Amino acid sequence: MKALSHLSLWLHPAARDEPALRAEVVRLGTRWGSPPFAPHLTLVGGFDAPEDEARRRAADLAAELDPLDVEFTTIATEEQLHRSLFLGAAPNALLDAAFGTAVRICAGLVGEEPFRPHLSLAYLDAPAELRERAAASVALAPPVRARFDTLALWRTPMPTVEDWRKVDVWAL
Repeated sequence: MKALSHLSLWLHPAARDEPALRAEVVRLGTRWGSPPFAPHLTLVGGFDAPEDEARRRAADLAAELDPLDVEFTTIATEEQLHRSLFLGAAPNALLDAAFGTAVRICAGLVGEEPFRPHLSLAYLDAPAELRERAAASVALAPPVRARFDTLALWRTPMPTVEDWRKVDVWAL
């Protein structure tokens, strides 16, 4: 029997946009106690599959995707750790199509969770009041635009963000 890993497929920002996003993740993490993590837009998150199969399908997916320009128009918080402080993406037909391609190529590996594209800024296990204060301290003023030109497969056991590890990466 092949071992299963809790995996996610992330889009990573292009080199021109990554430093500003990373700096904000680090700044907010330092101020509010969030663990460090790579800036990303989750295309498909939190599925369990053999890594070799997920890697093969992710390579197939990357071959079908083009770089994507995404506009983030809101700063929001939710109770779930992976959405505790984030930038919400504006509707984007190309991003929705990329998600559809991911679901098609990864059929049988990924679940039915609805696609709600966002870019996490912090992972805060905190009450709503603190999350709201953290949101008010975000230095990036929407709209924030970023290009995503890389697909990566990550091992993402929850809730231990510090244990996340990149498995493989592909240019789009």
